[in-house]
Amino acid sequence: MSRVCEAEGMIGIDEVVHYTRSVRKRERFMDRPFVRQILRLCPDGGAILDVGTGPGQMPMMLAKARPDIKVHGVDMSANMLATARRGAAEAGVADRIDFREADAKALPYPDHSFDMVVSHVMLHHADDPTVMLGEMMRVLKPGGRLLVKDIRRTPDWTIAPTARILGAFIRYTPEETRLYDESIRSAFTLKEIRAHVRRMPALRHARVRSVQGLWYTIECVKGAL
Repeated sequence: MSRVCEAEGMIGIDEVVHYTRSVRKRERFMDRPFVRQILRLCPDGGAILDVGTGPGQMPMMLAKARPDIKVHGVDMSANMLATARRGAAEAGVADRIDFREADAKALPYPDHSFDMVVSHVMLHHADDPTVMLGEMMRVLKPGGRLLVKDIRRTPDWTIAPTARILGAFIRYTPEETRLYDESIRSAFTLKEIRAHVRRMPALRHARVRSVQGLWYTIECVKGAL
């Protein structure tokens, strides 16, 4: 089945509300394992950028777990960022998270700004993921680490059942299940994402791995200048 790309950002308030609720429901199963992986890899006192931060769940979990790190999050949706800022204030970590409205294809940071750049369930919004991945690598410090996780597009006949089964397990509403179904259809297959990564000299040492047949990760350490 051909890819059906989603819009790059969730702009409308209703969509933001549904997505934020779904993120909170999936946190235990999808977000926390990724956060644990980030925390194992982040150096003491490090600066982390979360690209496509959405409602800010990832930066908030990181900031709570590691008071020594400074977390930055970017998203192109003002409504998402308003939700993220409210959540950070309620969690008492607003002073250690910097949220900015920005396009992942043109990150508003100088070269070599961060010790880690991470992205969770965002890359499938990209028409061409190499542009976003290139920007993520640009703002990494030499020796810094890129870590991306996203869903995989599976064969057409499996998408609707997968969305229904996972939706029932996570207790998604019908609207949240529909959004997840659309995300699977917008995602890259493992073969597609590996082909995109191979096109990029900056990612020539990257590892692209399947995770439980439903997701993939991209991990790369930036070489020295």
